[in-house]
Amino acid sequence: MLSLKRLLAIATCLPALALAQVPAAYRGLPLQTGIWSHMAINDLGQVAGTTVEGRPTVWNRDGSATTLVGDVTGALLFSINNSGTVVGAGTAPWYSNDRVQPLVWYADGGVVRVPLEGQSGEAKGINGRGDIVGSVGDVFAPGGWFGFIHRQEGTLYFDDFHPVAINDAGEVVGSGPLGLQRWRNGQLSQVESMPGAWAFALNSHGWIAGAIVHETDWYATVWLPDQPGNSLGQGIAYDVNDQGMVVGVSHGRAMLWHEGAAYRLDDLWRQEYPGEWELLSAEAINEGGDIAALARNTLTGDAMMVLLLPVPEPAAVWQMLAAMAVLGTLRLKSGRRSA
Repeated sequence: MLSLKRLLAIATCLPALALAQVPAAYRGLPLQTGIWSHMAINDLGQVAGTTVEGRPTVWNRDGSATTLVGDVTGALLFSINNSGTVVGAGTAPWYSNDRVQPLVWYADGGVVRVPLEGQSGEAKGINGRGDIVGSVGDVFAPGGWFGFIHRQEGTLYFDDFHPVAINDAGEVVGSGPLGLQRWRNGQLSQVESMPGAWAFALNSHGWIAGAIVHETDWYATVWLPDQPGNSLGQGIAYDVNDQGMVVGVSHGRAMLWHEGAAYRLDDLWRQEYPGEWELLSAEAINEGGDIAALARNTLTGDAMMVLLLPVPEPAAVWQMLAAMAVLGTLRLKSGRRSA
């Protein structure tokens, strides 16, 4: 029997161990059928996307959904932080023109245009502090397209740098005519000089998930700070969490890459009717290992947005070992009384 000291040691280390390993399986929580929408996820398991009717929506981990307020058409939701604030783009009839605008939806209600110069744009990323990055049009010249970082301290604009993601340290990544670049501590640095290098996500450690285009082929790539890109093979890496788990697509199938191994998520998905659905793309992953994915029905061709949840879930395993530690304590006390 394990000693109390050893049980407590295991329980203390469990959260990190549970999240650092690829789950044995996933169960799928259907969010909606009939459409494939861009999806973003936060660490609470909330998924932001768009319904069949075009309504911007946040789905919760229990399957419930909240329609975001505001009269916005053609909405695309690109990022959601742990406060439930969502950023994206759409046409807002209440704005002065009918072009696509960079928008932010707040969890307590209300949608506003990000306070920027220019006549159009899109907000691509938001961090925990509420800093927003993206691109905006017609700032300094008609027809121009400029990157921006909008912070409490003010807004920065860039000619050839178009940010797509920002982490809680305020580090930013993006792409442009000069290739893939990183903005950190007020300075831009080159990550990949190839014009065909694209960034899609950034984790807290500065890891970048993206892809490099060679002629007509895309190659999923991860860049660590101050290191050359690490190719994962043909495909696109859409997101990376702080445990280094990377999700994306390869050869038309949703993928998970971790510690040098590649996993086809179809092989890990416990379906009620195996083979009825196939996972086409893994769009986003959070720190708990939840994955927002797109699926297709193999019989009807119907589309589905699905939230993949680890089995067993890290929190459940933690509760189990915590209970074991408590049980060990009780047995130890019982043993002492009988001595």
